[in-house]
Amino acid sequence: MNGTDRTTGERRIVVGVDGSRPSRAALRWALGEARLTGAVVEAVTSWDEPGVYGRGITVSLEESDAVAGAELAELVTRETGRAPGAAVRQRVEHGSAGEVLVKLSEGAALLVVGGRGLGGFVGALLGSVARYCVRHAHCPVVLVRGDFAAGPVGDGRPAARGPSGRSPGPSGPRETAAGSAD
Repeated sequence: MNGTDRTTGERRIVVGVDGSRPSRAALRWALGEARLTGAVVEAVTSWDEPGVYGRGITVSLEESDAVAGAELAELVTRETGRAPGAAVRQRVEHGSAGEVLVKLSEGAALLVVGGRGLGGFVGALLGSVARYCVRHAHCPVVLVRGDFAAGPVGDGRPAARGPSGRSPGPSGPRETAAGSAD
């Protein structure tokens, strides 16, 4: 698992983007990392059909994909303006966010997700998608918490650190936290 995609030969950073503040911070972190490493960022959004009982509004898969794609494109455009220089591919997938991201982590160098878990006990410090990704991803996972300024390490961007607060090192932990909790 060297982080180079077997089918394309490129180093890929997969980042989950749902429009939330933590996911925007995760995208900024991934863009900065891609600039440093020459990787391609694969910005992914996913959607799933909500469980509806009784009557509901029917929207086609194509319409849902189009709306999700437009929202993703707007976010990527806004964030790449803050951190130019990184190649970004956008992807809209149908399915559970955690399952989609884990599937796409196959062959990736990193999977980056925003952490927005709330609560007073350790299990609630990670959101359900982040927790699922940390447990099941096929590559190292970076969990970005708090707000995150774009830019390479050394120009105001907090360095990645492990759960202990120390730098992960060459064989670092599977779960890495970046940024700081607000």
